[in-house]
Amino acid sequence: MIKFIKIVIVFLLLSISKSFSDQGQANCYSGTCTFYPGKYYTYGETTCLETLEQEDVIQDEFGFTVIETDKWCVIFNDSQLEVSN
Repeated sequence: MIKFIKIVIVFLLLSISKSFSDQGQANCYSGTCTFYPGKYYTYGETTCLETLEQEDVIQDEFGFTVIETDKWCVIFNDSQLEVSN
């Protein structure tokens, strides 16, 4: 039983740390968004047309979730900007 509880605690800690690593801020206007920091993308067009100004979001591979409203938006035409030396 103690081993099971330890496994559950480790799983919860890993889940929490992953959601914080995917968290960032978004600025969106008329379906065009920029993200900082951009884990999966830094720019993209979205299905959500709301204006967001430095809104906390959680990114995933296919979109992002606005933390305050818990609304999920799909990203298409995304790009990950690269910095050249």
